[in-house]
Amino acid sequence: NWRNSKQSSFSLLTKSCHDLDWIRWIMGKKCIYTSSFGSLRHFRKDQKPDGASERCLDCSVESTCPYSAKQIYLNRVEKNEIGWPVDVIVD
Repeated sequence: NWRNSKQSSFSLLTKSCHDLDWIRWIMGKKCIYTSSFGSLRHFRKDQKPDGASERCLDCSVESTCPYSAKQIYLNRVEKNEIGWPVDVIVD
């Protein structure tokens, strides 16, 4: 459960472990070693839209933002859609 560090592993393992499982399964072989690389392109202050606030619920551009926590989580709860991704942030 990635939302709670006491119940989870470190972020890389938590977010990537199923990708590694799938690759191993389709190749039909055990992994000898793994490596990763990448960059941070989103969620940076220099990428923040004009008028955006620190939190989605207080944000003037929230309604058009593809990363809006309100749209991703709260709107689903209002429709009683409490499966994924809502169930990973609440018990």
